[in-house]
Amino acid sequence: MWVNFHLYTASIDAWQEERDMMAHLDTCELGRMILGETAEQKRQFYTCTFSELRPNRRFGVGICCEGHGLKPGLFLHPEQGQCHFGFNSQIAAVDIQKQRIIWERYLDSLFYAFLYVASEHILLCVHEIGVITLSLEGNTLWSYSRDVVTDVQINKGCVRLEFMDAMPTSLELLSGKVVQQADDRERTA
Repeated sequence: MWVNFHLYTASIDAWQEERDMMAHLDTCELGRMILGETAEQKRQFYTCTFSELRPNRRFGVGICCEGHGLKPGLFLHPEQGQCHFGFNSQIAAVDIQKQRIIWERYLDSLFYAFLYVASEHILLCVHEIGVITLSLEGNTLWSYSRDVVTDVQINKGCVRLEFMDAMPTSLELLSGKVVQQADDRERTA
């Protein structure tokens, strides 16, 4: 599948073996980078290859995942020529034109998904036990961790998190201040 992005088209692929991913990245004329190289166990492999429209030259980003059943996430920010990758317990912002990592953040748990709030220019990064909210420059605005997240909703300036074993919590989108937390007294069996 091809995705148009800034001055590029992007192709996203999965690979069975690390050597196959590396062989693909070796064909990228503009260079490559690998994210997740320090993963304790490398079990899943992905590439996002950016091709210039003219001339057709490529830059590749490889991702090594630990194989917890979660695929990496990708948020394209064409106005800044950046891509944000979420994988394992990390987030990395990559400048495609300069072919470098701009910033990286480590999460409290495994990455789940990106949610972009365009009106506020903020990126919510949902992970297994919470959420971290970042500016597009990579500054942490706030974070909240509690229990395994089962659902996230954004509505009227609030983020509502639902959890596996804790009661739902609503937080102000811009500050992370708890605005509503259901009674979560310890349950007895």
